[in-house]
Formats: sequence, C-alpha cells, structure tokens
Amino acid sequence: MATSRTALLSVLSFALAAPLHAAPHSTDASRRSTYGADGQPARVVAPAAPATPASVHALLGAVPAYALEMTLSFARDYATFDAAAPSNTAQVGPPPADAQLWTGTFVGNDFSKEYLIGDANVLRTISTADGSVSDVGPAEPPVAGEYWVGMKWDPVTGGVYAAACNHAVGGGCHLYTIDPATAAVTPVAPIAGGSGDYVLMDLAIDSRGDLYAINLVEPCDNCLVRIDKASGDVTVIGSTGVNAAYAQGMDFDKRSDTLYWAAFGPLGSGGAFQGQVYTVDTATGAVTLVGSTPNGGSEIWALAIATSAPAAGAAWNFDDVVAPALPDGWTTAADAVPAAWTTQADIHDSAPNAAWISEAEAAGEASLYSPVVHANVGDELAFRHRWALETSPYDGGVLEIAIDGGAFADVIAAGGSFVAGGYTATMFGCCGGNPLGARDAWAGGTQATFLTTRVSLPPAAANHDVQFRWRFGTDGSSSAPAPNGWWVDSVTLGAPGPSGPAAALSASSLAIAVEAGATRAERIGLASIGSSALDFANAFAAADCATPGGADWLSATPPGGTLDAGATKDLWIAVDASGLAPGSHDGVLCVSTNDPAHALFSVPVSVTVTAAPAGEGIFCSGFESGDDGACSRATVVGDVVSSGVLNWPVPADLDGLAIDLVTGAHGPWDANAIADINLYSADDPQFGPSLHVYWYADLVTQAFVGGLIDVTNTGGVHYSVLQRGATVGPDGTIWYAPNSGPLDNWLPGATGYLGLQFWNEQTGQVNFGYVHLRAGATAGFPATVLDYAYDRSGAAITIP
Repeated sequence: MATSRTALLSVLSFALAAPLHAAPHSTDASRRSTYGADGQPARVVAPAAPATPASVHALLGAVPAYALEMTLSFARDYATFDAAAPSNTAQVGPPPADAQLWTGTFVGNDFSKEYLIGDANVLRTISTADGSVSDVGPAEPPVAGEYWVGMKWDPVTGGVYAAACNHAVGGGCHLYTIDPATAAVTPVAPIAGGSGDYVLMDLAIDSRGDLYAINLVEPCDNCLVRIDKASGDVTVIGSTGVNAAYAQGMDFDKRSDTLYWAAFGPLGSGGAFQGQVYTVDTATGAVTLVGSTPNGGSEIWALAIATSAPAAGAAWNFDDVVAPALPDGWTTAADAVPAAWTTQADIHDSAPNAAWISEAEAAGEASLYSPVVHANVGDELAFRHRWALETSPYDGGVLEIAIDGGAFADVIAAGGSFVAGGYTATMFGCCGGNPLGARDAWAGGTQATFLTTRVSLPPAAANHDVQFRWRFGTDGSSSAPAPNGWWVDSVTLGAPGPSGPAAALSASSLAIAVEAGATRAERIGLASIGSSALDFANAFAAADCATPGGADWLSATPPGGTLDAGATKDLWIAVDASGLAPGSHDGVLCVSTNDPAHALFSVPVSVTVTAAPAGEGIFCSGFESGDDGACSRATVVGDVVSSGVLNWPVPADLDGLAIDLVTGAHGPWDANAIADINLYSADDPQFGPSLHVYWYADLVTQAFVGGLIDVTNTGGVHYSVLQRGATVGPDGTIWYAPNSGPLDNWLPGATGYLGLQFWNEQTGQVNFGYVHLRAGATAGFPATVLDYAYDRSGAAITIP
C-alpha cells in the first residue's frame, strides 16, 4: 500500500516513463496512470476527429458503452464501444480538453449526454453525438484531500451518488450525492466509517438501486463490495481474482443487471499492461473475461452504459377495448369447446371490462395468453378473478408460464409460489375428460367476489422474457347456471405487493337513499391485499371514529371477521330508516384492521331518506294473536309480489313469528296452522339460546321446501345471508335444506335476505322468494322481518 499521494505519483510517473509492459503492479489505489514526471497531469492530445454520427452509435452492438479512453500509444479520446464485444468501437468527436474526467454516468435514461467529473472538481456533460463539452458547475469534495473516484445515477431514487477517496494511507472515502442540475454536493456518510481499508475505483448501481464498487487496497485488494446508500456501510462480496490497477470503469447493463468492469493492469500476455473487460457476478465477485478493451487494451475510465431497466412491470385491465375484443398482444385459443376467451362488460373488477370464458358442457379447454413481457428480479404477478362453476371440482383453471419462448408449465411447478389467492382444489381426474384433470386449480363452486391472486415468479424467470397463460379446462358433464365461467381482470407484473396483513377499501365514502320506514344497504369492498390474513371489525360514529356511537341506525354485515390473503369481502352497510325523518342524515363507518398502515378506515356515510309512497294494502289480516290490524304497502309487479315495509319484530321465544307469505298472515307459531316460515328462539348446544328457523317441511307434503344454504366443501347446513343482486331459483347449484335449526350465519348480527322455496297453496306450485331480515348481535336478537317478496309464477327471483 502506498504511504502517501507523493509516493503514488512517483509510481505513476515511472509507469509512464517505462514501457507499459514493464510497469509494476501497484497495490495502492492508483487509477491515475496519466501523470508526468513532475507530478502534474500529462496531457496527450490526439489529432482532432470528426463527430461520429449518432446512427453509428446505435449500430455498435448489444451493450452500448461510452467512456474516456487512453490508448497504449497515449492517445486520448471520448469513445463508444460494445461492452459485450469491446473491439467494436468508434471515436465520438474531438478529445475533451479535460483529460482527468475519471468517472461518469447517464442520468434519467437520457443517453444524449454523459455527466463526468474528475480532478478539476467541475461537473461536466459531454455529448454522445459530437463530443462537445458543457460545464454544469464546480463540485469539490467537501473533505480535504479527497478525489472523485466514482459517480452513478440511481434509477430507484433518481439521485446521483458519488464517492471521493483520500489516496494517502488510511485516508478513507466518503459517499455523496451530486445534483446534476446545479453540481451541488451533499454528504451522505463516510464509507465503512471512514476506514482506510477501502479505496474505491468507480461505482455502479443496478436497476434495483444497489450500489457496488471495486476496492483496490489490502486487506481485500480487487474485491467487489456493496455499499449501503444511506449509511455507507460496506459488505465485501468477494475477490475478483483480477490483478488490476490504475484507471478503471464499471457500470451495469440495466436491461439484465449484468455488471461490466473495464480493468487495467498486468492483464495481458506475459503480464503486459493491458485493459480487459469482464462481467462480474454480484453474488460472488467472480469474473468472466469478455475481451480486451478497445484498440488492443486501452485504459478506460468514466464508463457509462447506455441502457435502461425494462419498464417497471406492466398492467392490463381490459378496459381499453370494446367487448368482446381482447387488448393488443392478448390472444386466445380453444380446443374442443364452443367458445374462446373474450372480454365482457357484465361482471368486472375495474370497469368496464374483464376477460371471460364460459363454462362449457364439453371436455376441452380454452386458454388466455398474455403478451410476452420482460420479468425483472423479484417480480410478482397479481390479478383479480372470480368464477362460477359446477359445485364439484370437475372444471377449473390454472396459471402457466413460459420463459424465453419455452414450453408452458404450471407456474408452481416451474418454481413460482403463491403469496395469496392460490389454488383452491384438486380437480377430479377420474372421469369426464377434462384435459386438466387431477391438477391443482381454481375449481368447483362459486367465488362470488373478485379474489386477488399474487404469485412470486420462478427464479428462472428473473431478467428473462415471460408469457402467462390462464388455462381453463372442462369436462363433459354439467355447468353452473348462467352467467358461469371464469373472469380475470386487473393483471399486473412488477414489484411485490405488501407483506403481512394489508387492507384496501373500494371507496372512501358511501351514499345511501332509502324510503322512510324501510331498510336499505349498499356495499363497500374490503380486500386483503397482503401476504397474510386480515382481521377487521366494523363500528359506527355520528361524526368522528375517535368518538364512536350515535349512529345506531347504521349496521354492517358482517360486523367483523378474518379474510385470507387475497380474499375480498363485501361489507353491506344498512340504514334502518324506521326512526328517521325524511331528509339528510350523516354517519361514519369505522373499519379497524390489523394492517399497520391502515389500522382504521373512516368512511363518511351520507343518507337521504325519502317519503314513503302509499301502498295497495293487500295484507291486512292474519293470525289474530298479536296482529295489530295494520295493512302493509304491498305491490305486485308482473308476477313478483312484494310485501312492502313490514318491520315485524320476532319474539325471542319458542313460538316466535310465523308467516304465510301468500296471505300475509303472521303471528306466533300455531300448531293448527301451516305457514311458510317460522323464526323463533331455541336453545342450541353450540350457540345457546339463539335465532332459529322452521320451514314446515314435515307438514308440506306437496313439494320440497326449505331455505337456501351456503355451498361449501366442508358440508353442514348454513343458511345463507344473501344481499342485493343474488338470485333465488330452481337452478341446480342453488341448494336448499328443509332442516329446522339455528341461523348460524346470522347470529353475530346481520342484515340481509334469507332465500327460500315454499309451496304456494293458491297456485299449486313451488315459488321462490326471500325474507329481508335484520338479526341482532346477541345470538341473532333482537330480530326483525323487514319485508319479503316472491315470484308467484314459479320463476327465479333476483333481489333488487
């Protein structure tokens, strides 16, 4: 190691006085082999050259690099060359007057000019078209005795980082930022705490913003190191094994994050001093020789590579086309099924479109292909999707990936991993002819809300071109009622999403219009967008979540719960206008979560109550016990009979409230009368005294009657809490149960619709309908029947 800058200069002076092949290897930080015997910069001026047309630069090759060059005959120029084939070179304009511009960088992916700095402590730019130089301003290292050794633009922060070192023994280095607009220098931190064990030769920053350098002093001479941009702390990656000294340059090809190093030293045949270009493994420090630097081994410094990182991911939402067209670059193919993928506007995550494939009743498949895109290191694919398929997992979809044009493989088999929203079932492989049979897939039943799937790409995809395929397979049996199939929307490729629990709401405010006396609900979507489960709880406030309470006419279904990673839940916010006067009313929905970044969402709720219209009054009498004689505002539109606002309380006893939906008769259970539904309180071994339902199935012998239940893979009878937009009807994937038992889905407190099929004694057929029910948080009580409706023709009915 040199003992002083004077000693360093004497070594360099000797290097210039002797033939290059005889120059000794310096173990100090020297890169300045261009000093004269007097210790002053030796200016060797080459003959002027005409400007090189920009078209020549574009043709140079795969990795266009720009640098200051000193040939073995001491001619200096500004040159461009292909770092992947360094002999392919061209001079750019006349040599710059300042020959000691030791380090350079492109800024902001602008490759028309390179920023350079050196011993003159002036930030300059040089045109890559004609070599013309412009000054930005003075930029002197703030620490006395330091000299600029490296400068690179950071594509992540957008700043320019620079290092300056003192070449005296133990002098150390500091990290700075330089403003490319003003040349202002701002200290960041001493490198390695100012340790004299590090004297650096140039800097390089990859597309992820990681900062690297080559160290040229013992105890780790010619080692690759990584530098923390905030603290200046140094991590030694490993030795390059290259006996380099003097002028050097390094930079990343940010398209692939390949680190190129133009080293100089006794690297030629027989130890002759010569420049060589290497690629450096940033994981180990190991190098691979590319070839000699231009013009037979010139010294290269101020190396800057004119490439930019691929676009930070990609995003598609299928909304820039008119359905049924697919966006540019997206394609589809079908085999043995009647339809391929299209876009449609009926069901979507982002309006107006989503990609969609219907569920065929044929053994075959249909695939949706993404454009070919470049995947960066650590990229994650995310998309939103839902499906409506036959109940058992005979039909389903998978995600596949192809890398660099290779064969498609399941993204998990290729080495990827689901962060959220992974496969839900293994499809049956025994029968039906599904070409995807026996594979894990999103399969079977209905995913009623859009699910977020996040998948970390296989390591083999990093810095490679990839294509994705959503592949949907069906067997030759049944299908779900229309609309059925698989919907895909909101596709993104890029940096990973949030880790841990993370929440997102679909809206920042909510407006609800309701008739006086009625109950109306609107939904707001809560999404679990992190990598772990999201806990949530809903409450209300009159004006501020810091002061809860005061808006007891608002309720939420569900009141709280847990969402798996990737899941979405519709929160139905209901207004009970039975005690509200016509006019405007305001409250606040307070959603608390275990997301550290969103522990509380405050959502203003604006309610407009309108005057109730006059009713027809067709339900005026019924079971005499408890009937107050009031007529409801019933209406009949076509075949749909609607009761109008009722607000009938359900007594918390064993008799409860029995309702004949056709006549409107209602009152306590009567052993001598057959009604259609009886809501009551009973003691349950699991829930204790709680809200129950009885369907009269043992007394109605004409048809199967009962309530609509959840379709799950775990079995059991769980009566569904339906909401607006749901359909109650005869289709095969809508299941009913006649069981008398607890309304367990309702017991935590819910406002929604209880679907049912019942026997209409007037028309002599099964009818489908719903009972609008509000259940309290005390095991379902207090409970209130708000209204009900049914279709008297026997057709399905959709809740408006």
